[in-house]
Amino acid sequence: MGDLTTRTGTGAVIKGATYPNIQNITPPDALAFSKRYDNTTGALTNDYTVLFSASDDDGSTGSRTTYVRVNDVDPVINSFTANGNQANVSVTEGASVTFAVAAVSGAQDPTFDPLTTYDWDIDGNGNGSVANEYTVVSGCGTADTTCVVAFLDDDPDGSYDVEVTVNDEDSSTTSVTRTVTVNNNAVAVGAIPALLGILEAGSTSLTYSFTDAAGTLDGPYAVTVDWGDGQTGSTSSASHAAPGTYTIGPHTYADNSVLPRRRVHH
Repeated sequence: MGDLTTRTGTGAVIKGATYPNIQNITPPDALAFSKRYDNTTGALTNDYTVLFSASDDDGSTGSRTTYVRVNDVDPVINSFTANGNQANVSVTEGASVTFAVAAVSGAQDPTFDPLTTYDWDIDGNGNGSVANEYTVVSGCGTADTTCVVAFLDDDPDGSYDVEVTVNDEDSSTTSVTRTVTVNNNAVAVGAIPALLGILEAGSTSLTYSFTDAAGTLDGPYAVTVDWGDGQTGSTSSASHAAPGTYTIGPHTYADNSVLPRRRVHH
């Protein structure tokens, strides 16, 4: 039998790595070559049957089979920022937060396992929606690496778990979460005009306005007016579903002994 001169087969396998398929060697040189493999089925692993054969110069051949198991690799998220920081964030009602994710394929050669979509879940309940409590300003789609959200209300518990899930071609996923704490924004009461020229035993009404970033989400709003004269019925109250401009009264002043005070709050 002649010298062993030619071998074909495969050695160590790394997903996405490139090597020559065949080498001709002269014993006792070492055999070191391998083939690039991909996980093509979308399953967590793919098995490939490998045939190893050796022949001499007299045409005699020996062979063995083995298999290669190629494990899928998940996408790698390098960063997930909220307003530019890789940390949780705290804002007041009505403020916007910009989220940005940077991710790459986990394969050595990303062309073998490219990223496909980004799934954004704003409220942490899995479906990405809580009615009226936030609004998407821009992005947040399956092709978007950025997502800008305005958080309108601190209810129900003052926090939102914002999650992005990165998907690749083999349906592997990697997720990361940032928590947004939303703090209540105080009601802002507009300027209240002075009530002048009221005669004793005269009556007047008061027009007032207030705003709140949460709008109807923080309603109803309780309003109290202290007319300041200390007599029976010197306070009035009202309830409003939303911020706006309203009028309360009339109130009658019996005499001119004191000046009126007005206070509006919710």
